Amino acid sequence: MWVRLFTVSLISLFLQACGGGSGGGGSSDSSSTETTPVSPSLSEVDRALQSGDARLVAQSATLVEAALDTIEQQKTQYLAVKRQLLQLNTNGAANASSLTSLTWDVTHDAARIAPTFGINDQVLISNTSHNGSDGTSAFGVIGTETIQSTNARYLILGSNPMRTWQNGAEINEAMHNWLKNSIAWLTGRSDFDQTPLTVRIAHMGNGYWFPDQSATRNWLDTYYPNQVQYNELDACDGNALIGCVEE
Repeated sequence: MWVRLFTVSLISLFLQACGGGSGGGGSSDSSSTETTPVSPSLSEVDRALQSGDARLVAQSATLVEAALDTIEQQKTQYLAVKRQLLQLNTNGAANASSLTSLTWDVTHDAARIAPTFGINDQVLISNTSHNGSDGTSAFGVIGTETIQSTNARYLILGSNPMRTWQNGAEINEAMHNWLKNSIAWLTGRSDFDQTPLTVRIAHMGNGYWFPDQSATRNWLDTYYPNQVQYNELDACDGNALIGCVEE
């Protein structure tokens, strides 16, 4: 949907640069313009986007309306994912099993992450801080991306809650369940007791302050006992990563 919005913006700029068509100050020889054949069953906007020819849209207001519709759709495109992660009802209301009180005491150097509108969305928004940014800082981003006709999913966190857990900092069971729900969403399944989950761990430090490699393995072993297979320490770093992913 972001591609559509971006293209609509380009069409609007094209109309302005060309004087909005016949009423503009420039001139052009339309007979020399090459066009791409489009399906007549498409809407005016879709035909214009497919061909790159803004003249297929009769009224500029149609472009504006399409852009506004796209924005509204993008505002809610990840609501279903958030409901799954928090175990909410389909209408967004909480129930007895909903995760309504997550606790994760992130480290002082955790990264606050800003999503890109239309591409991904923020999760894990803080409700307290030491610098007055509570309610505005997100420590996670979720999104999807089509790669070679495959719908890939991703979750980016500003720190490692598995390390927080191993180091003894505050993190509650609801947050652990949120992580498990995230893994279920990322993989599209949760039957790891029947078909073990294969995880590739790469480019993680394992020093005194940041034992991410061991913490991630320990968390997986604790919350998915005998259900997860992962690579050896550092076995998928550097040039070895592509081979690990393709296995």
